[in-house]
Amino acid sequence: MNTYSANEANVAKRLKNLVKASQSLAGIESLDDLLPQLLDLAQEVTDAEASSILLYNPKLNVLEFSLAKNETLGERTEQIVKSNVELKMGEGLAGWVAVNRKPVIIKDVQEDTRFFKEADHYTGFHTRDLLCVPIVYGKELLGVIEVLNSKNKPCFNAEDEEILDSFAHLAGVAIIRSRLLEAQLKQQRLRIELEAASQIQSQFCPECPEMEGGSNAWARSPNCEVCLWVSYLAPFTKQKRLS
Repeated sequence: MNTYSANEANVAKRLKNLVKASQSLAGIESLDDLLPQLLDLAQEVTDAEASSILLYNPKLNVLEFSLAKNETLGERTEQIVKSNVELKMGEGLAGWVAVNRKPVIIKDVQEDTRFFKEADHYTGFHTRDLLCVPIVYGKELLGVIEVLNSKNKPCFNAEDEEILDSFAHLAGVAIIRSRLLEAQLKQQRLRIELEAASQIQSQFCPECPEMEGGSNAWARSPNCEVCLWVSYLAPFTKQKRLS
């Protein structure tokens, strides 16, 4: 009975954290602000020592470490992995998850041949167990998120996988939303810059003056680098015939 109550309390806590994650991610617009929040929440909902997120770069067909968090090593971890680690599709456990788009739980990563040991080598962190899930929006692969070293049990379990997978769906929506907002802001900035440039250009291209006795026109180059005034004048007087 006590075990059942403890499990119920644990499920309730996880659901509460998932709702909290949904509310938190909905209010973040910038991708730079979003990623740290994603990892903080991922570690919280799974009770993990460390976490990382790798975003897929479709141009290079690689997974790039966008952020890594570690309770022991702190911010130093992030800079190290971002500078030194990049995974090809299929490389490491994260690469395998990205290709197959399936989550994995590894009880002892040191015994798994797919484990990419270079990350531990660069950071000095010792990974024991790992849970990694894909971040997918529709049919588009966005990346993977992984949590390392379960704190209160020997290994991550199916419940951890289920909640992190649900969290990854929230993360995918948040990432797409953030990218769309950033694209809109970029378009707005571009429009403002073009309007400002147009106003500046108009100052160098004066209006055509009105003159009597003829028609006038201003010719302007596409970049307004040169403005030419062309005047077509009608005859002022008629010549008298000689008698």
